[in-house]
Amino acid sequence: MEPSLHHNFKGSYQICGYSVIDVLIWQVNHAPLPSDWRMEDPQCYRAYLVLYSFDFFLDMARKPEEHVQMLESGKSQEYF
Repeated sequence: MEPSLHHNFKGSYQICGYSVIDVLIWQVNHAPLPSDWRMEDPQCYRAYLVLYSFDFFLDMARKPEEHVQMLESGKSQEYF
């Protein structure tokens, strides 16, 4: 039986010891609440967090020092 690709993300690729899953968890802790955005559908909020985490991780590949510093200091990017 072939493993499902849906909801089965392992996060094995890392940059400076961080995976995209670490970035997602960090993002969830620092993102504004959906009520602050006036979003009607929580699915939009979840999708945004996942997409933003991948975007952050891709940018982290280009500028690792800057992004690792943000992850370790607890500060979020001001993209909101």
